[in-house]
Parts: sequence; structure tokens; C-alpha cells
Amino acid sequence: MAETDIQQQINDNPTLRKRLISALEAGGIQALKAIFNNPAISIPVEIIRGFLKAR
Repeated sequence: MAETDIQQQINDNPTLRKRLISALEAGGIQALKAIFNNPAISIPVEIIRGFLKAR
């Protein structure tokens, strides 16, 4: 599942995690939507935000 893979990448890569948190803080949900706007995968932004806020 794409969600599991992305969660693993966020957990394993502190730099990625910090950048995603910065994007969320600076641009809110719209920033995350722009980052994860890919027709090949459809991952609800709320899932990504949950991964980021869980830690």
C-alpha cells in the first residue's frame, strides 16, 4: 500500500519529515496537496498530516 510506504519513508527519513512539517506549517493542507498531487497514487492528505503529527 502506498500509505504504508510513505509512512515508512517519513519515519525513516528525518530530513523528509522536517521538510514536510515545514511545508504543512507554512502552506497548510494546500501545500501537502501540491506535494502529493500525483495521478499514479492517491493518498489522502489527512493521512500524511496524521503521520506528521503523530510524532
